[in-house]
Amino acid sequence: SQPLLVLMTVVTLVLLIACANVANLLLASATSRSREIAIRVALGASRWRVVRQLLTESAILALAGGVLGLFLATYGVTAITKLLPQEFPRLNEIGMDWRVFGFTLGVSLLTGFVFGFAPALHISKTDVQEAMKESGRGTAGSTRHTRLRHALIVAEVALSVVLLAGAGLLFRSFMRLQSVNAGFTAQQVLTAQLSPAGPKFQDDPEYIAFYDQVLERARAIPGVISAGAINTLPLGGGPTIAFRVEGRPVLTVDKWIPTNFRTV
Repeated sequence: SQPLLVLMTVVTLVLLIACANVANLLLASATSRSREIAIRVALGASRWRVVRQLLTESAILALAGGVLGLFLATYGVTAITKLLPQEFPRLNEIGMDWRVFGFTLGVSLLTGFVFGFAPALHISKTDVQEAMKESGRGTAGSTRHTRLRHALIVAEVALSVVLLAGAGLLFRSFMRLQSVNAGFTAQQVLTAQLSPAGPKFQDDPEYIAFYDQVLERARAIPGVISAGAINTLPLGGGPTIAFRVEGRPVLTVDKWIPTNFRTV
């Protein structure tokens, strides 16, 4: 779950950057529509009516983006599942469902209203007399609009820096992990997980005989240099066992030190 939360955070930052960009474009578009808004107000439209119209436009724009995103995601998931091997765990469960559609609908509406509200509120404050004048065209509220646009640009740059710094740290951590000597060689090694069960496997001798047969046949495959068996792969967690150190003060069982163990 932790890597998925990190991925969701990154996606949210990208969404915020895109929304700030769209809000800036909406504000620029609204500035050029100041004369149109002034005419609507002069004809009797209330400020709330103007805000509602602009919010409806931004919501439709956001929904269109959400629909396009769902369309790309549907075909993208289909393409990815075709690239995965057939034995991939729970492959048949990978796909889009009603929760994804509902989540996308909610996010689209939310972003449409949140980032369309500021441009709508600013353009609704247009001075009717100034906007109707030829000389005042494009100047009404320009300082106010410029400040908001600058603030949106600052927010975009700040979020981009956060993403860039995070990507740089992740890449640096990955390179450092790649250079760590794990104590074993993982190149040109093929692993497979086996879980024998059934009436034939009751005691240890049955299991031992089974794995002996598997290893004998694996070693006979052309190109195989060696083969072995282990209960859990390195760095993969696995079962634990508690122990105490001889010569140290005797501890109760509940205070013994736990550690991972491997059966090879």
